[in-house]
Amino acid sequence: MELFEIRCNRQFMKDLLIGQTFDQFLLEEADISTFNHFMIDGHILPAFYEQDTAPAEEFSTWDKIRPVCFSLIRGKRLPLHFKLVLHAPESIVQQILSDEQCTLAPEYLKALVLTVRFNGSSTVCVTATSMHTFLPDKSAEQLWDRYIATFLADYTTDTETYGDQES
Repeated sequence: MELFEIRCNRQFMKDLLIGQTFDQFLLEEADISTFNHFMIDGHILPAFYEQDTAPAEEFSTWDKIRPVCFSLIRGKRLPLHFKLVLHAPESIVQQILSDEQCTLAPEYLKALVLTVRFNGSSTVCVTATSMHTFLPDKSAEQLWDRYIATFLADYTTDTETYGDQES
C-alpha cells in the first residue's frame, strides 16, 4: 500500500473528471459531498439488461460514471470532499500478474485498487491489493504500487510545471 500526494491538483482533476486518462478503470464506489451527500455503488445490476446483454464486468467502467460524478462536482464551489474507489481493469491485472517478478497465482488476487480522496483542498491516491485469502506474497502489491507511481508521476512531482498553471 502506497500513498501518493497529488501536487498538480488542477491537471489531475481535469484528467480524472473530464479527460479519458482513468476511463479504463472500474468504479466500485463514489462518495461525493457537495450541497448533498451522494453515494454511487458501481456494481452492475444484470437485472437491468436484457438476457445475455449484461456487461461481463462486476463494476461499471469509469467512463460510464464519470459524467454523473462530474455533474455533481462541477460548479463555482469545490466539493467538501469526495472519494472514488477504482479497480484496475483486466488488462492491467494481466500485465501485473504476467510480470516475471510476480510470484502470486492469479486465483488468489481479487482486485488491484486505487482510492482517490479529495478533502476540499488536497488530493491523495492510495493503492491497495485485495486478495481472496491472506497470503504473505507481496509481489503483486509491489508491482501495482510501482505501476501507479509511474501512472501518477506527472501529478506527484514537486514542480509546478504540469498542472498548476492557468489553462
